[in-house]
Amino acid sequence: MRVAKIERKIEYFPIIGGEIKATNDQKGITEGYLNYIGNIDLGDDRTMKGAFRQTLTDSYARKSAQDLDYLWPYLWNHDYSIIPPGGIFEATEDRRGLYIKTQYNLDIQLGRELYSSFKMGTMKKQSMGYRAIQVDWVKEDGRSIRNLLEVAVMEGSAVVFPMNDLAQVDTVKNLWMPRHYWPGYSAKGQASGKTSWPLADRATSWDAGQAKKDCQAWAGDDKGKLAQCCFWVSKSPPEILGDCKLFFVAKSGGEMKAIPQGIISAAGVIQGAMGGANIDDVDGVKKKIASYYSKMKMTPPWGTSGIPCATRLSRRFRRATRLRKTCRKRSTSSARPCSPMCSRALHST
Repeated sequence: MRVAKIERKIEYFPIIGGEIKATNDQKGITEGYLNYIGNIDLGDDRTMKGAFRQTLTDSYARKSAQDLDYLWPYLWNHDYSIIPPGGIFEATEDRRGLYIKTQYNLDIQLGRELYSSFKMGTMKKQSMGYRAIQVDWVKEDGRSIRNLLEVAVMEGSAVVFPMNDLAQVDTVKNLWMPRHYWPGYSAKGQASGKTSWPLADRATSWDAGQAKKDCQAWAGDDKGKLAQCCFWVSKSPPEILGDCKLFFVAKSGGEMKAIPQGIISAAGVIQGAMGGANIDDVDGVKKKIASYYSKMKMTPPWGTSGIPCATRLSRRFRRATRLRKTCRKRSTSSARPCSPMCSRALHST
């Protein structure tokens, strides 16, 4: 493992346009970019390609040699004086930047609060603590830019005010905050989604991230229109993307359509896939999803149990009425019912 020959101060670098996705509610795991390559921050620093190569090698070697669970600690506001609310357990450098996976300690209050706040969207900003190992300086547009050729990552932090105000989390998967983490939170969601969208071809692929972008572009400034594209909203009409859950509409063939694989994915989440869904009005959501399953000539994974009892009885009554009318017409020429079902219909009045 390399050790710097001189003492270098710890510096802080924000995420620029970071994208964080909550991928595991049970374990409290998020994924996303801790730092982007090629961006110049307000301190005139720019991370260069390959800057993380050596720190990754050193950190993985230390993790293996010392049997550690994490590469680096994940802090709150770069504060070493409090117990770290999480740890960065996996990291890679790609063409965009340093991509990390972080696990929060859900057994402590700060870990729960940060994870829930990232998902809710009330917490969006992060910063990287590092030591600059190799740098060079260049002049661009009258500014002296420090290119970071090699850095030693010390920690990642959730922060309120990073060096660059653009340093924020833009997208979060599974936008929902468990209520018991915020005392007094009592928002009640409801089933949503237009049931008259045209269906795309069954072979159409499903990309939830792209679907959200398509729906945002289609809705424009009218955020309330997003409710037509998802099966559940936390408030009606929705005010932000985070108020919507279980998207199923995306652009296909140049127009907005309900995507069968998106509908099937939403049904799977209702049944517990991908950690399930902590939502209100589950029966209402099932009814919405079931309407599209009917169009696809399929049975939802919960069978007919997702259809309210009154609706099922109403359907049976209408069917029995039709059978009685048919049988009575035929009974003028025959003394016997035309079928066992028709016989039951005659005696169900």
